[in-house]
Amino acid sequence: MYGGSHVTVMRDCVDSYRAMGGTYNKGKVQITMGAFTSPTDVTRILEIDAASFADALVGLRRESAGLSQCWKLGNLGSFELDARVSPPVGRSASHIQLTGRLWAPDFPALTSVNIFALCNDEGSVLMLTPAVALSGWFLENEAAYVSLATAALDELGEELLFHASAQRRVRELS
Repeated sequence: MYGGSHVTVMRDCVDSYRAMGGTYNKGKVQITMGAFTSPTDVTRILEIDAASFADALVGLRRESAGLSQCWKLGNLGSFELDARVSPPVGRSASHIQLTGRLWAPDFPALTSVNIFALCNDEGSVLMLTPAVALSGWFLENEAAYVSLATAALDELGEELLFHASAQRRVRELS
C-alpha cells in the first residue's frame, strides 16, 4: 500500500514547514502553524494514511476511556498525553494537534509539548515541539530532553500503528 515515495513526501512536508515559516500546502496536507526550526523539535514518519490515522486515534482514545494516558519511558522520563484532540477527529483528518507533558527522570520537572499530526493519502508525520521555551532541567539537559521527546513520539507512533493495524483487521473481517 505504501511505497518509498511517502517518505519523500513527508520529509518534504517537514522541510517545507521549516523553509516557509510553518506553512505547508501539498496534496491533502494543508495547515499553517509556527515554524519548526528548533533543534528541540522531533519528527516521526508513519505509514498511516489520513483515514487510518483518524481511526487509529479514535482507537487510542477509546482504549484510555477518553482520559489522559501516561507512559514511563525507562530512565529517560515519562510522557503524558492529554485526552483532548484539536480539531475533533473526523474521517480523513489531514491535521490534528495533541498536547501533553514530558516529565524529567527522577526529578520533579515537566514541560508542556504540542504534537502535530499531518496526514495525507500516502502517510503521516508526527511532530513534537515544546509548547513553551525550555527552562530549568530541560534547558540544562537539552540532549536528554531530545532523547525523551524522541522516545515519547516513538511510543505514540507505535500505539497509533497498533490501532491502525487493528482497525485494518476489523475491516478485513467485515
